[in-house]
Amino acid sequence: MKVTNDKPVTQVERTSATEAVAGQSQRVQARPDRVSVEQTRTAAEMAQSAKKAVNEDREARLKRLEVAVKGGTYRPNPSKVAEEILVQAELDARLRALLRG
Repeated sequence: MKVTNDKPVTQVERTSATEAVAGQSQRVQARPDRVSVEQTRTAAEMAQSAKKAVNEDREARLKRLEVAVKGGTYRPNPSKVAEEILVQAELDARLRALLRG
């Protein structure tokens, strides 16, 4: 990042080192640290239930696809298949370029 602002800093009030240290210790004492895992636990539970729902949907879709393929009624859309192949190839190329630096 290039900084182009070369104006001098003005109107800065100086404080002594002892005032700065005293101000910092007052702030630290005023607000003790607190850690809560409740939100993390809730988020983990939500993620787990979403994962379970997705897996159930996926299993049902795979079963329908298996029946269609075995029954000879599965007709993939060639344009959609080609598009997905190109999208994946483009993503792979971008990732390789990023990893090479």
